[in-house]
Amino acid sequence: MAIETAQITQVSDLVSSLAREDVSGLSHDELLDVHAAVARLGRLTGTLQARLDGEIGQRSKASMAGGGLARGVGFGDAGKLISRVTGGSQAGARRSMEAGDALLPVAPRDPRTGVVAADAGSPVGPGSPGQPAATKYPAVAAAALAGDLSVDAVGIISSGLNTVADRAPSDQVHALERALVAQAKTLTAQEVRRMVARAIARFDEQGVRERERRNRDARYLTWSEDHTGMV
Repeated sequence: MAIETAQITQVSDLVSSLAREDVSGLSHDELLDVHAAVARLGRLTGTLQARLDGEIGQRSKASMAGGGLARGVGFGDAGKLISRVTGGSQAGARRSMEAGDALLPVAPRDPRTGVVAADAGSPVGPGSPGQPAATKYPAVAAAALAGDLSVDAVGIISSGLNTVADRAPSDQVHALERALVAQAKTLTAQEVRRMVARAIARFDEQGVRERERRNRDARYLTWSEDHTGMV
């Protein structure tokens, strides 16, 4: 089912009503419980925003007809369009777009418009209604859609994985992805950034050692004879 503006309006009205409620009478425990629930709501809202921002970015590439979506509505690029609508910074818009790229379906797009083919964004399969099609980093996407990761964490992890995705086997990249997501759920964005930097450095070191081993193996041949004396 495609998302509709009316649905967002209904949720916005409910949140607006809650925002007007007095919180000063809450007990310590109630305050902390409500705060945690609202924090999760904020993460989910950020995830939705990031998916939309990522989609705008995909449709705003300069190579597209008319310079892409953003230029078509009077903005130099997607970051400027998004920051104008949200009232945030262009740097924040770029971070959100980067996170959104990890949440969007990996599917063919029309090179002129950037729109995904009509049959490419269908749900994963039976039993998963409302779930997006296969994504670049499924563990990251699943955690974000569950409200367990902030947009900042999604962007940081995805950015780190992007640096190794083209030069390492897919299974190793996804194993690293799952490990990062598992640890990131209880960390701040700053802690996630440090964790990802260390993990990528270790991953690179392991890759270098593996390449060196393969190169050594390729340089040296093992000679042996069978029972006839043939080498």
